[in-house]
Amino acid sequence: MVVYGTLKKGFRNYHYAEPYCISDEPVQFWGRLYDLPCRCPAVQFPRLLLAGSLDYPGDLRRFSELEVDWAARQNAQYYGHGRRETDREGFLDKPSGDWTLLDGELFELQPGEPALKTLDELEFAFVENVLRYYRVAVPVITDDGRVLPAWAYEIARLPEGAERCTGASWKG
Repeated sequence: MVVYGTLKKGFRNYHYAEPYCISDEPVQFWGRLYDLPCRCPAVQFPRLLLAGSLDYPGDLRRFSELEVDWAARQNAQYYGHGRRETDREGFLDKPSGDWTLLDGELFELQPGEPALKTLDELEFAFVENVLRYYRVAVPVITDDGRVLPAWAYEIARLPEGAERCTGASWKG
């Protein structure tokens, strides 16, 4: 799970993710970062690899298949090559349009449904008529140049008063 706002270490909602977090590392990803009137961040992503749902076993299976496929491609391309040569899909390149390379934290979560359910509830994912986010899989870039899939939360619709952030990370 890549987080970019209140779920990051040191921010007000980290305690929801902490019990499920096995490890974390800094990553970057392409997106548009916003500060919302409710003092929460939101991101729009240019590329979605997978859409989440309430079918947690199905989502976990599809994401696992995506990880295996991704790892096979990375391993075949990565050994003995520089960062640019490992990225045949072009995820390191800036997408067309007004996108920014943003900073986030990649949490390796304990396997299974509880972590996703807890974070979905926090983000109001799949709840009607509220400010909500969708859980989606997006490409993230690690410090050593690997491109990996990660779950993230994308805003469903920007509310009135949302302001585009100028930096690479949300400050709170």
